[in-house]
Amino acid sequence: MIESQGKVAFCFPGQLQEKPKLEEPQSLKENGLFREVIERASSLTQFNLIDFSFKGEAEGEHLHLKLQVATYLLSMIHFYRLKAAGWVPNVLAEHSMGVYAALAASEAITFEQGLFITESIGRLIEKEESRHPGAMASITGLPLEEVQKVCRDLDGYELFIANYNGPMVYVISGEEQG
Repeated sequence: MIESQGKVAFCFPGQLQEKPKLEEPQSLKENGLFREVIERASSLTQFNLIDFSFKGEAEGEHLHLKLQVATYLLSMIHFYRLKAAGWVPNVLAEHSMGVYAALAASEAITFEQGLFITESIGRLIEKEESRHPGAMASITGLPLEEVQKVCRDLDGYELFIANYNGPMVYVISGEEQG
């Protein structure tokens, strides 16, 4: 175990906004934990993190799904690497979709369950996005009542609060023009 002066917290991020560009692919690809996670994921999903991150796979189709799965896999790879190096977190935290990696890291769910949930949510979002194209935006610093008012008062555009990310931090979703 690594000695530290205080508490150690691991925070698992929400979905990446762009394709990860991993540096020094050889050293990471040679890491046993990396290979193990990639092999486990490959048996459960059609997503290939190596092709997506290292081989310049086109971003186009299914980008949000790929970003969600990539975020989950990279979070778990780095968690396993830190754990193997002796880091023991006192606290596991998450932001947005990072909740599934945090749950898997805490062993509340298995790695496979976290991957399944992450991929399933991504597929549901893609399905809804194809039926109802739209956009998302983050609103920071307004109280809930003001955000609700913004969603109501936009000349007929359908907007709603998609996520409560923290005190006075909200994600709204709906028609892009709104």
